Amino acid sequence: MFLDGRALISHGYPFMKITRYSLYTITGSIVITAIIVAMAINGVISYHTTKTRILDHTKNHSTKTINTLNKNISNYIESYSVNEYETLVLSEMDYVDFYAIIVHDYSMGKVLGRDVYISGKIRDVDENVIDYDPENKEMNKSLNDCYLTFTTSIISASGLEVGDIRICTSGHTIEQEQREIIKGTLITSALISITLILFLFFTIHRIVLKPISKIVDTLSRTDKNGIPIGEISTYGSLEIKKLSTSISNMIAIIRKSRYELEEKHGLLLHAEKLSSVGRFAASIAHEFNNPLCGVVNVIRGINTRATLSDNDQKLAAMALCECDRMKNLISDLQQFSKPSPGEKVLTNINNSIDEVLLFTKKELKDKKVSLIKRSFSSDLPEIWVIPDQIKQVLINLIGNAGDAIGDEGGTVSIAAALAGGNSIIITIKDSGEGIIPENIKHIFEPFYTTKAIKGTGLGLSVSYGIIKSHGGQLTVESELGKGSTFTIILPTGARQRDEK
Repeated sequence: MFLDGRALISHGYPFMKITRYSLYTITGSIVITAIIVAMAINGVISYHTTKTRILDHTKNHSTKTINTLNKNISNYIESYSVNEYETLVLSEMDYVDFYAIIVHDYSMGKVLGRDVYISGKIRDVDENVIDYDPENKEMNKSLNDCYLTFTTSIISASGLEVGDIRICTSGHTIEQEQREIIKGTLITSALISITLILFLFFTIHRIVLKPISKIVDTLSRTDKNGIPIGEISTYGSLEIKKLSTSISNMIAIIRKSRYELEEKHGLLLHAEKLSSVGRFAASIAHEFNNPLCGVVNVIRGINTRATLSDNDQKLAAMALCECDRMKNLISDLQQFSKPSPGEKVLTNINNSIDEVLLFTKKELKDKKVSLIKRSFSSDLPEIWVIPDQIKQVLINLIGNAGDAIGDEGGTVSIAAALAGGNSIIITIKDSGEGIIPENIKHIFEPFYTTKAIKGTGLGLSVSYGIIKSHGGQLTVESELGKGSTFTIILPTGARQRDEK
């Protein structure tokens, strides 16, 4: 049975613990390693290139020297002028840093009774030029150990081979030159490497690391719901900008989903409260309706069976009229409390407003608020809405208007009119204190409230969501000290039902 890394860690194997490093450390390590490897490869290539160049340079000098000697030394050999060509060899040794130049003279060898006369110049351990002794074993050994040796025949003007020239180059000289060149190359490579490391790190820091750090820092600052509150920076390369934009879009979607979730939650809370109030109102209406019917029957019975004076008949008629009014009130209460199926139906907005005013009039009166019903257009078309939800919006707005008015009292006016033939505008205006300008942009946000005691911050947010779901608009205009005006715009277009 095998365990992966996570299993080993969970079983108490500390040596399997994974160490995570910062992006700066990882990037710096990668940059430094890459440059060191690149410089190492460059050093190897530079070494072989330098070696080849030195060898080619040495060969070229050797070839030139041989050609120079070959042109002049053949005449000296034929005339047995040993001193002259040794002087010529010495001058070449001084001009070019050769280890040795050896001349095999066939002509002088015949004179001396030998196969060949050998002479030349060679360098001692102190790099001084001395005469070559063919009998010296140390000199011969050093010649055999030379790094490079070039030999060519000496041809006379008549075309006869009169000798040969041997040029030897010491490996020490070549290696010393190589070391000097490689040393300079290493110093240059080190300076270039340090410059590249600093440049690349600064560039990567500016283009990649700094923008990513800003993104991480912004994402780490969140609100109480864990959603980032700052604006994601788009500074950096095209890819960083795309990443920032994608993250911003994702946060916007999350924030919107959160807002909608809170809005739906608030809507459910209000719907549940309204449903409870509706059930309670229906129960009260039912309880009032039964004894009221009994009172009506008694009054009608007395009126038909008893002989009443004219004054009593007027009182009985007045009592029946008031009973009928109470029946209508109870009927309206039952109609208002009856929940709709949640589907859009053709609705007369004027009737909806009248029903809401019926239940808010008493509360406003207690607050010393006068309710003014302004210019209700009688030709308003019926529109497709969910009646319960529109009534809920009207109750919230009228209730808020009453709360905005102080203890000294004031007025709340409501109007409904047709605008442009394609929408209905409902305005609710109060003479209250108005809204502080910096608060206006927040009043439709969930849980935002300026009411110290009874406010939940959901009323306007839910109302805004309801109107939006009907394809309409809910706006506010306010002037501090002069009151506020809320405007509802509902479309009158073609039938729009919720699809199931």
